[in-house]
This record gives sequence, structure tokens and C-alpha cells, in this order.
Amino acid sequence: MSSELDLFYEDFMQEILLDAAAGGNFNEPNFTEKICEFLEEEGYFSDYYVISYKKDTKGLKVDAWAYNDETCVLNLVVSSFNDDATAITTLNNTDLEKVFKRTEKFFKESLDARFYQKMDGAISAYYLAKHIHESSEIIKKIKFTVITNQQLSSRIKSIEKLEFLGYSSQRDVCDIERIYRSTATEEKEPLVFDFKEKPLPVLPAHTGEGSFQSYLLALPGALLASLYEDYGDRLLEQNVRTFLQFRGKVNKGLRKTILSYPEMFFAYNNGITATAESVDIVEINGHHELHSITNLQIVNGGQTTASLYTTSVQDKKEANLEKVFVQMKLTIIEPESELDADIKDVRDQTSKLKASSIISNISEFSNTQNKVNAADLSSNHEFHVEIEKISRRLWAPAKQSTPHTSRWFYERLRGQFNNSQSNLSPANKRKFLIENPRPQLLVKTDLAKIIHSWEKLPQLVSHGAQKNFVWYIEGHKKYQLNGVQKEWEKDHSIFNEDYYKDLVVKAILFRGLDKLIMKQSWYDGYKANIVTYSIAKLRDIIDSTGKVLNFVSIWKLQETPIALMNLLTEIANEVNTCIRHTPPHKGNIGEYCKEDSCWESVQQLEINYDLERINRYLESKERNIIRQTDAKKKQKITGSIDMQTDIVNKGGDYWKEVLLWGQEKGLLTDKEISILEIAGMIPRKLPSVPQCKVILDIEAKIEEEGFVSKSS
Repeated sequence: MSSELDLFYEDFMQEILLDAAAGGNFNEPNFTEKICEFLEEEGYFSDYYVISYKKDTKGLKVDAWAYNDETCVLNLVVSSFNDDATAITTLNNTDLEKVFKRTEKFFKESLDARFYQKMDGAISAYYLAKHIHESSEIIKKIKFTVITNQQLSSRIKSIEKLEFLGYSSQRDVCDIERIYRSTATEEKEPLVFDFKEKPLPVLPAHTGEGSFQSYLLALPGALLASLYEDYGDRLLEQNVRTFLQFRGKVNKGLRKTILSYPEMFFAYNNGITATAESVDIVEINGHHELHSITNLQIVNGGQTTASLYTTSVQDKKEANLEKVFVQMKLTIIEPESELDADIKDVRDQTSKLKASSIISNISEFSNTQNKVNAADLSSNHEFHVEIEKISRRLWAPAKQSTPHTSRWFYERLRGQFNNSQSNLSPANKRKFLIENPRPQLLVKTDLAKIIHSWEKLPQLVSHGAQKNFVWYIEGHKKYQLNGVQKEWEKDHSIFNEDYYKDLVVKAILFRGLDKLIMKQSWYDGYKANIVTYSIAKLRDIIDSTGKVLNFVSIWKLQETPIALMNLLTEIANEVNTCIRHTPPHKGNIGEYCKEDSCWESVQQLEINYDLERINRYLESKERNIIRQTDAKKKQKITGSIDMQTDIVNKGGDYWKEVLLWGQEKGLLTDKEISILEIAGMIPRKLPSVPQCKVILDIEAKIEEEGFVSKSS
């Protein structure tokens, strides 16, 4: 693996250097931002703030932080960054201890009010130090995490939990090898839970004939709460994690049962559904015991899990988890597992479902009671599939600085970008990266923050990537957002090539400003908030002219025009000042940025800039409407062609099978039978576009009834 890791490191460091502002010492803040995004996606924390505070003479350093109000857990992140982009260096135990000590000292100093009072109130670390002091009696646990582009020494076998200044605390390290495994190979950091000292009785729920093993068990509530305390949202499957962040972690009914009727929790609660990669089951005298689980993931029951832990913390004296038991349905799915698709995934049209798809299906089918189920958020939703198709066929014009046309690669599934080039020869990999430059990679949460920033909803973006993404999919009644799901059902032709081009232009503006921010003399943290508010303010200024942005002109340039970038820089400066004037009840800038009042204050800012300088990049609303209407017409034609192609590719024999099965089950009308008879004559006869729509509806209907093609 060392050679693969070395290659990954070179690419990784080049990306950091590329993202960092030229000529400045911004490599480490960019590294911190990138790894915190990764940790947030993995469930370590959410709603983080990068502050990059360092005082070498005092031995103090903290690069980012996050605080969970529900669980009262404080995360402090400190970076150990090596500027050498050519070779991986080793982080030994002595140096690692020094890094931990620097952030631990920051926490210790912050307990004394004089520490933050002596700070400049304008610097980002001030708010963290003040928060620690004011919350010192509320904080239940501190998690210290070292992030590093070095490789942890193999001599360091484990990092133990410990008590720190009377607080429960935990240390963790995210090194380059861990980043490589999770991002380049899709291997998660293994979580192994050992129950050998107190094995758990389990009941096998499989016959031994299928590919998978399933078990039922009664999990002690105290044990489940303890696992959540140590690993937090890492225990939860990503869609469940997203819902939990969005809908809140404590259910009042669950809390009442825990406090008042703990012995009835097993009877009242639906329990949890989980998967694991492997288990150690020991049979003794006909009874089965669970001794260990590897990579446990809860796919349904996240709120139950979080409520147990949170109630045990917030109601420590009243809560008695020793009487609580939780039903768990556990399915073992090995990483390389493939399942013959008895339940065929009609969105992928595949006959094999790999482990990730199986887990996604379990999550989806066990979460059907949710208003927005796992399918709405999943990568298989038609919206994401269509955006992916467009991104693969749409070529962007060459920039002035490069002779090559290129694509903006939309990553529908995590790891697609890396996987697309993993088996290529060096020459073909270079070709791939020329055609699909890494800086032009877009992921799902990018869409949400870029679009909501442009729609003048920076307060939603400021809630963090996961919550904002849910609102992007589901909508938000207060802000009259329909959400992608409803918009797709209403008229999916709006998601066309022009939609994607406009999205790319918004991404160009967003990322252009993002890179420029750290060059500014006034910058001192809260970049994410400054960027989203500045983009929203730019849109607000353009709206005030009665015109709209000329997306076509910027698409052709593939970069932000100087006049627009100068205006954005002016806006960002004013926004930075504005958001730091927090009301007395909102001491934390990040929390203030989530409020409507913050956006109202930014809207009232007067920006001293000659708008004539950007007039050439604006156009009339009428012209823009004509362009969008034409794009919808083109998309409907393209969609019809894709639909017909899909039906023809399945062949006449497949549609004859559909017809026979549907007739045997009595599911088809006379009209549907006659149309399927035409489909059965492919390629001698082809169904029309309206007939194709009926055919796909028939297919979806009979698949819901259990149809599986014999040729699958």
C-alpha cells in the first residue's frame, strides 16, 4: 500500500497547494478546512469553525472546534501539518504528545475568564475561549483530535481515553493513512466493539441458505448510550445521521419512557436496525453469544440511540439505563458482498447490489415512515442521476490560461472521482485529470450551499452542510422553498444543461471568493459564513438593478470577471465586519449567522462600488426567461430520446416477459397490454414517446408487485 499511499499523498498535497492562496501561509488552514469537511461527513461532529489560532511562545494551538448543545460535547481540533509535498513524514509519539498538549493547554487557560478578556475581541479564538469559560460547568466531554498529513508511527498502538481536569475526555488522530483509506479506497476506519468480558445473548434469524446472517438481540440501554458517547454519529448510517441532525436528537416520548418507565422501554420502542461487516458469535450449549462486532452501523433508530445518551447526560440523577433494553435487528454484510437483486433497484438497473447498496436499501426500507425517506437523500434519486449524466457529456469552454476544454465532474456517489481513475495507466490518468480537473469536482452538498447562497439564504447554509442539504432536498416552508424532490416531480425538465451551466457559474463565483478570502488583511476566521453571505449580498445587489446575472458570459470565461471579483471582495470586507457585531445574546458568530436578523443586517449594508463596472455581465430578466424556456424544451427532447433508448436496449424479449407476468397477475389493462405487445416487437417495431412513458409506468408498477426478470 505504501506506493499507492505515496501517490495519493502527492495528489492530496497538490490539491492543498492549489487551493491555498498563492504567496501566503495558507496551506495549513486549507488543510484544516478540508479535513474538517471530511470529519463532518464521517460523523465526528457537525457545525465546526476553523479558527487557526497559534501562540508558539505560550505553547497554545487550536485550529478548529465544534460544540454539540444536545450532548454537551466539545470537539477541539489541532493540526500538525508538514509543508513537504514530496514525501510522507512520520509523526512519532513524542511529537504527537506535544501537539495534544498545546490544545489541552488552550482549554485549561480558557477556564479562566482573564484569558479571553485579554484577547482581541475581533479574533476568532476569542469566541472559543469565551465559550469554554461560560460553558465550563455544562461541558460533559472533550474530544481532542489531531489532524495531520503525516503518518502515525506504527509504534503507537492505541490512544486511550482519559480524564482531563475533571472532564471525561478522549483523544483521536486522523492521519494521512486514515484519510487515504476513507477517501481513496472507501475503507472506513474500522470500529471494533469488544464484548468478551460481558457477552451479549443473540438469537440467529437466518437459515444458513442465504448470503447474509441476521440476528436479534436485546441490547442494554447503558451499553448503547456508552457506545454513542464514545463514537457519536459515526455509529449512524449517513442518511440517518443527516435526519438526526435535522430533526433533533431527543424525542419527548422516548425521554418520558426512559425516566418514568425504563423497564417498559423494550415493549414501547420499535428498537433499532443495524448492519455490521463481521461478528464473533460463540455457541455454548446451544446458546449463542456475541463477543465482538466490526463496523456497526445503525440504519434505523438513530433518534432512539441519541435519546438514550442525551437523557442519561441531561437527566443523570433520574435516568436509570440499567433497566432499559433495546431490541436490535442486526444483519452482517461483508464489504465485498454482492446480492442477487431479488429486490431490483430500478434506478440503477443493475442485477447485482454491492454492500453499500444493500445497506442503503435496508436504510430506505426500514425508514419508510419518514416524510423524506432515505431514497430522497440517496445518490440513486433521479435528480442526482440526471445531473451526473449532464456533467459527463457537457464540455466547458477552455479558459484563457489553458488550451483544453474540460468537464465539471459531479460526484453522485462518494469516491466516484477517485474510482474513475484508479485503474487507469499513468498516461490515461493524466488525460482524465486534464479533462476532469480536480478543482472542478462537485459533490452533493456543494450543490446545496452554492444554490442556497445564490438564492439569498445564507442563514440556512450557515447551519452546516448536512442540514442545509436536507432543506435543499425537502424544502423549507418558512422560506418558501419547494425543494428538489417536489421540483423534480412537478417538472424535471428544468434540470437541464442550462441548469447545470448556471450551477457551474455559481460555483465559479463561490469558489473564486472562497480562495481569495484568506489573502485579505482583515481575514481572521469564519470563512464559510463570510463567503455564503457575500454571495447572497451580491445577488441582492444585482436584484436591485432590475436585471439578472448573464450566466452565459461567465460560462464562456470559466472564471470570475475581475470587476465582479473586486465587488465581491468589497462585499466580503463589509460582511466580515457586520457579522462580528453580534447581539449580546449571540456571543458566537457562527450561531448569529444562522439567524434571519444577521441576513437582514447584511442586506442593509451600503456597498460603495460603481455598478456600471459590472453592467456588461448582467442581462434583462426577459432574455433570461427565454433562455430557460428554450433549455426546458431541449431537455424534454433529450429526455425522450434517453427514455426510448433505455426501452429499446432492454429488448423485445424482456418486454414480452413483463407482459406475460403482468397478465398472469391480472395487473394490466387492455391499453397496457396492447402497448406492451408493441414493445415486445422491438426492434421490428418501436413504441412512440407517449407509449414509452406508459411502458415505464407499467414496469415500475409490476416491480412494486415483485416482478424480477429471469435474465437479471
